[in-house]
Amino acid sequence: MKNRNVEQYNAVIIGAGNIAASYDKPGDTSILTHAHAIVAHDSINLLGFIDIDYRKAQLAASIWNTQAFASIAEVTGKHAVDIFCVAVPSDRHYSVLLELLDLPIKLIFIEKPFTNNLKEAKSIIELSKGKITIAVNYSRRYVPEIEKIIERIQNGEYGNLLSGIAYYGKGIINNGSHLIDFISQAFGEIKDKIILDTINDYCFEDPTITAILFLQNKGKFFLQGVSRNKYEIFEIDMLFDNKRIQIMDLGQKIIEHDVAISTVYKGYRNLSEASERETTLSMSLFNAYNNIYKYLEGTESLKCSADDAYKTLEACFVIKGD
Repeated sequence: MKNRNVEQYNAVIIGAGNIAASYDKPGDTSILTHAHAIVAHDSINLLGFIDIDYRKAQLAASIWNTQAFASIAEVTGKHAVDIFCVAVPSDRHYSVLLELLDLPIKLIFIEKPFTNNLKEAKSIIELSKGKITIAVNYSRRYVPEIEKIIERIQNGEYGNLLSGIAYYGKGIINNGSHLIDFISQAFGEIKDKIILDTINDYCFEDPTITAILFLQNKGKFFLQGVSRNKYEIFEIDMLFDNKRIQIMDLGQKIIEHDVAISTVYKGYRNLSEASERETTLSMSLFNAYNNIYKYLEGTESLKCSADDAYKTLEACFVIKGD
């Protein structure tokens, strides 16, 4: 039960697919959809769903005990909306954003990538300035355990990066951008790259690229593409002067290794597993909406703004060579 004594922000979800409504259901422990995240938050009220397939909006509305709307105009004609969540296929992001930018709303929260190309992204950023704030769902930015690792890397607590490797599939922009977002936050700008291979396992315009990335801090990262037709993978393995950090199982697990003197071979230094822990990745969407709420209340900055997402998208296009 929501606390009705606190101010509520009204939210509408555009799209009624998996990430919008279907990955989980009310009462589940994990929060895997925008609907669940909003319903679970005391200060955000879910007004309903919009979908070009009205039956899907109706189904989602029935699951989450809310309303279905046929269009943006219908919902704004009936209700004051503060937040629009955009969870439609990325090729529709630009047109939906253009429609939303003319509305008297406070914030748009959109799935990544927030547009399919840099020209559209730049246009949206320019048009939104001084009007509406845009936040983007690079989900691992909303996982405290991963945030802490990035902070420690930036502070030099693990020493220099010796080498890193990351595994992904389903397109450099669609899924690889999560990895690029992490790498750029932790290690700075990608200065150069060597393309080793490409796989078309998602769509022709968005290949899965295998490459060596040369980083601002003079370290390097191997970006290894794995066809999503085999399985889904998101893993990062980083070797530092005095630590090995692995982010495994799509980001749900972190394994740390310390440098230790070998108990078997005299004079050898080995990597010895020091800890393994689960992350709160399954709460990232709730954390994202909590960040949005605190931003609207003026108590916290956005963890992933449109400008942040533009930099990540730009880095992906650098890797693509476009």
